[in-house]
Amino acid sequence: NLVQEQPVTTWLQTSGGQLCSEFQGLTPAPVINCRFTQFSIAGQAGPHFNAPANTGPFNFTDCEFHGGKLLSAGPTVNLTNCLLERVYTDLEPKDSPTTTYMRNCLVLGGAFTFAPTNSFVQDNFFDKVSITNWNGYTGTNAYYSQASPYRRLQPTRSDDIVLTASPSYQAGPLGNYYLLSSSTLINAGFGGTTANQVGLYHYTVTTNIVSGAQIKETNSIVDAIFHYVATDTNGVPIDTDGDGLPDYLEDTNGNSTYQPTIDVCNWESPDTDGDGANDYIELSQGRNPKVSGTQADTGNAIRLNVFTPLK
Repeated sequence: NLVQEQPVTTWLQTSGGQLCSEFQGLTPAPVINCRFTQFSIAGQAGPHFNAPANTGPFNFTDCEFHGGKLLSAGPTVNLTNCLLERVYTDLEPKDSPTTTYMRNCLVLGGAFTFAPTNSFVQDNFFDKVSITNWNGYTGTNAYYSQASPYRRLQPTRSDDIVLTASPSYQAGPLGNYYLLSSSTLINAGFGGTTANQVGLYHYTVTTNIVSGAQIKETNSIVDAIFHYVATDTNGVPIDTDGDGLPDYLEDTNGNSTYQPTIDVCNWESPDTDGDGANDYIELSQGRNPKVSGTQADTGNAIRLNVFTPLK
């Protein structure tokens, strides 16, 4: 008899997860700060991030988690403008008084267990999520949770937004979870908080295009969901001053106001220090775009007359 061999696919993963705080609580403690990081694992097959020991906070900003698990049994985990798509989430930090911070996230499906003793959870949208939590929290959020087992964080708030159906999500240049401009979640941020106050001035939640670019949130009331960086019609992040650096990168804290001690450079000026070389060129050649050189550069060219390749 002939036996036909079948191809075998083997999935390799660490027992602790793709990213893990160390297990033994050693010092110095690990530092983890992720931004614009995408994590993807088959549904509940293993952790994206596992924090069994030590203290936080561990920070995730503008990140996406698809499938898998997000776990903490000790350190604080902060989630700012993140997407959790069908993730098994269990956050039970014990390193208070550190405040667990979760803002402007979309939690879509999956399970969400949440038990920090000190937390701020606001302007998130939980779409058909099985929620378990205790110990309370500060903040108000939006939910689609009409049918069991989908629930809301406890205690519920009188100013929570509760939808009767999931939004009509739209595919766009950077992802699949943009909103229609008519969505209830637009300008739904609580307490009158504006987008620039939470670092989202250069972001958007719709695909709407005006004059070749998506409409930024700017200083409008913040939308209560995960945001994408606003782009042009080619899907390239908007670069208002045309210096080759996107606005969101130059304006480090996303509040639209140029602050020399904080920001990479001025997002509204291609030559922040006025020395004749644009900001991108100065950064790419290791110079400080906020400090003018002793001689003004001309024609966007860096003068090399004081340098030598010789030893």
